[in-house]
Amino acid sequence: MKQTLTLLCIVCPFILFAQTANHFENESSRWFVADTYPNGNQQNPSFVETMTTVYGFQGDTTIQSEQWFKMYSSSDTSFTTNLEYQGLLRAENGYVFFQDTTSTVDTLYNFNLEEGDSVLYVFYDTYPEYLEVVDVDSVEINSQMFKRLRFREPTVIQAFTELDEVWIEGIGSLHGPLFTIREEVFSDGEMPDSLKLVCSHMDEILYWENPFYDNCMVNIILDIENAEMVGFDIYPNPSSSQIFIRQQQSNAGQFYVRDILGREVRSGLLQSDNQSVDISELKRGVYFVTVLFDNTTLTKEILKY
Repeated sequence: MKQTLTLLCIVCPFILFAQTANHFENESSRWFVADTYPNGNQQNPSFVETMTTVYGFQGDTTIQSEQWFKMYSSSDTSFTTNLEYQGLLRAENGYVFFQDTTSTVDTLYNFNLEEGDSVLYVFYDTYPEYLEVVDVDSVEINSQMFKRLRFREPTVIQAFTELDEVWIEGIGSLHGPLFTIREEVFSDGEMPDSLKLVCSHMDEILYWENPFYDNCMVNIILDIENAEMVGFDIYPNPSSSQIFIRQQQSNAGQFYVRDILGREVRSGLLQSDNQSVDISELKRGVYFVTVLFDNTTLTKEILKY
């Protein structure tokens, strides 16, 4: 899935940014955000877990003649199940506004900022601090120039912690689309944690792609990686023609196979404890197999060659 992302940093007039794609104005937009945090146990005390959450829009509403998109989050790569309502978003003249579940409206982004301007961050809902824009340049993504803003590190930063806040106009913070109202800092010590935008797409076109990840949906979970603990496995992997979904118990449920953009390419019922799935006609590449049973959703990556 990995593609080359050309980065070009230049000093240029604002007019170059005016016609770039804006994720906040398109209902098809999706953001994939990987949350990494320590989650060890007695057998694996140093285990660091990663879970990916997908953010996107499902429908809209009109408030006082203004259109707002309804934002949801989900652990489902196809963004069809386990949807959790986050709030309403609206973009206008370089601003992105957010209305939370209590109807409180806040400014999510102001992409009109220039070097020397500041933004108020409230870390952990406790520590307010204005962060200054220390650099403004541009980045080329899909042959379009996007304005990029870098912020100084906050004073709340202590030893072995960092923020590294960067905005890309039309895409948002590289910590995720809602990070600017849910601020935190991250550890880079022995037990690291992070919140990173893995990729984003709009109209099924991949825009942002984090070079440190191999695919959009990254789930490194102790219980999922250990098949004996969750009773779910896929083999052979990689495969050219057929895979089997193996369960240690015969759980009634469903399965879905989706490509890297979340498009469903196969689906069906789990009718046995060793369900076969034909993937011979799929193109080569990375796919995600999701199984739903006993109110549990689990996803694993496979490679079709």
